[in-house]
Amino acid sequence: MANTPTSTATAGRVLAGVLALAAAITTVSIGLSAGWLTGIALAFGVVAYAAMAIDILLALRRPLIERLFGPLDRVYILHRAIGTISIALIGLHLILIKVATIVDRGVNTQDNPGPPSILGVLGLIITLISVALAISTRMPYARWQKIHIAITAGFVVLTAHALVSLASWGTMTGPVLAMLVLFAGLGLVSLAIRLIDKARGGIRYTVTDVTARERSVEITLTPAASKTMRAHKAGQFVFLTATVNGHTETHPFTLTAPEGTDQLSILIRDAGDWTHAAQQGIRPGDTIGLEGPFGAFTPAQVRPGSPQVWIAAGSGIAPFLATLRTPRTSDAQNVHLIYIARNPLDAPAWQEISSTAEADPRLSLTPVFTGQGQILDNEMLTEMTRSADLGSAWFVCGPGSLKETIVRHLKNEGVSDDLVHLEEYSWRQSRSSALMAETRRSGQAAGAR
Repeated sequence: MANTPTSTATAGRVLAGVLALAAAITTVSIGLSAGWLTGIALAFGVVAYAAMAIDILLALRRPLIERLFGPLDRVYILHRAIGTISIALIGLHLILIKVATIVDRGVNTQDNPGPPSILGVLGLIITLISVALAISTRMPYARWQKIHIAITAGFVVLTAHALVSLASWGTMTGPVLAMLVLFAGLGLVSLAIRLIDKARGGIRYTVTDVTARERSVEITLTPAASKTMRAHKAGQFVFLTATVNGHTETHPFTLTAPEGTDQLSILIRDAGDWTHAAQQGIRPGDTIGLEGPFGAFTPAQVRPGSPQVWIAAGSGIAPFLATLRTPRTSDAQNVHLIYIARNPLDAPAWQEISSTAEADPRLSLTPVFTGQGQILDNEMLTEMTRSADLGSAWFVCGPGSLKETIVRHLKNEGVSDDLVHLEEYSWRQSRSSALMAETRRSGQAAGAR
């Protein structure tokens, strides 16, 4: 399965089919023995539990996840969607099972709530509180990370709820139990792997140099031991774990190093509390952890030889910087780079990129400096679209508002969807809240995604 947005959409449909099959098996199996209303109620619960198990699997930072489900940035969008659905299903299950108990058994659990009800409500409360805190944009990032992984405590409680519930309904044999064991194993093993990975903190690298860039720093890294990450492709990202001013946090960053080297580099934009502190807090000699590389926003790997248009905003230049630093072959494609920033002093690696454009006839550079009154409006987009070579692939890295504007324009101009490539980096927020936050930042791309 190719690591493309399409593969993630396909994986989503497959997962939906798995959940639908689990619902059908549960409804029929329980319905025939305990009543159809009970079968439907328990189907909601089984599907909710299965969705949570799959969601924990999707949260793993392992190459296998990308091979199965597509690029990790897209997988995390799927992860958030499944998490939201699972909470809704848990609520429906807890409501309907009370009705089913009265109808099929003549018992009102409100009169004497047993262990299944108590565990179910407790699991829902833990999950709801964890999710509510996790989606709060006011929550400090370091605390958010701890709370987010604490959501899995709800899964553990709901595992106990499922076992006790099935025992109380006399369904501890057959296909429903088999599915429960399967999804319990999937979720609990995935949780164990995630906790082990978190404790390890990634492969250790040493900071060998810190270079000041425009409102950012670029750190150079070499392996601290014999173990290194697998080879990266220009445009991929890693998860970086580092301690800055006593605070250890993990953030995703795009690699800016060329392909084929163990010496890596990462651009850290001054765009938040931790990234602001990192400008002075990360020093040569520091040891950090890296997990990756991940992602499929790799221009050089897509339609080699075909012309391309790159649009970068602020630190959205990072994947393109890595591509430009990778030696290009004599038959490399023509590229038109549109670089959006407030001014040259706000555009990371501006001097390097402009010098590269002057020396490489296959690279044309169009700066859009908003602080100087320039703007990427419909008129400029129309001119760029119509002057681009026929069949050009478009790569866009920047805030969600910018991407939506460009995608809408390209669609109106008749550019095929398979020619448009976006890098997603809204890890913490929902898509809508991320767009609003990015709009408030006046079109600046965050250095830490």
